[in-house]
Amino acid sequence: MAESILGYLKQVEWLEARNQIPRWHDRGIRHGFEGIGHELPPFGLHLKQFHSTIIQEVTEPGSEGIVGQGDALATFLPTHRIAVKTADCVPILVFHHEFVMAIHAGWRGLAHDFIGEVCKFVASKGLELKDCEWGVGPSISSDSFEVGPEVVDAFVTLDIFRDDLGWALTKGVGDRWHLDLAALTVLRLRRQGVFPTHISV
Repeated sequence: MAESILGYLKQVEWLEARNQIPRWHDRGIRHGFEGIGHELPPFGLHLKQFHSTIIQEVTEPGSEGIVGQGDALATFLPTHRIAVKTADCVPILVFHHEFVMAIHAGWRGLAHDFIGEVCKFVASKGLELKDCEWGVGPSISSDSFEVGPEVVDAFVTLDIFRDDLGWALTKGVGDRWHLDLAALTVLRLRRQGVFPTHISV
């Protein structure tokens, strides 16, 4: 098991912190992970986020601004720009030549298997996960993300994380732990069958 996980992680594209994924940029995929003070794109669509597992799909041309509540926004409309806002949480972009998606995944969403819900949603649209590119943007580092036992318990109680949690968790002082949200996201995508060569972090 450890060898297969390690082999998977070695195939994932791990990047230095930056606002674009070079191979996406080189292919003309317009995207960005922007910092504090950056405005949402003109005519951009976004959500009222609240650490949920709710996915909203934009289907109406001409939509702009806040289009609902949730933590993932998807569209097949090529004219629309979508965005999510994150601070410590994990921003995830999904690209398919017919479809795009932006996801805000914090520890609560991850603990409620938001990644699994996203993958089900993509499949429900008739798309293959193997045909999608996944961009995992900058989030809080494991060194800075100290959590208590209640957060660890939220993951330990779920079978889907039991074998992978050790790859994303390190012991802190006392009852404190350090959690790597980006690694946990990648490992969950692995369980869903996403090719490691289709993930950039």
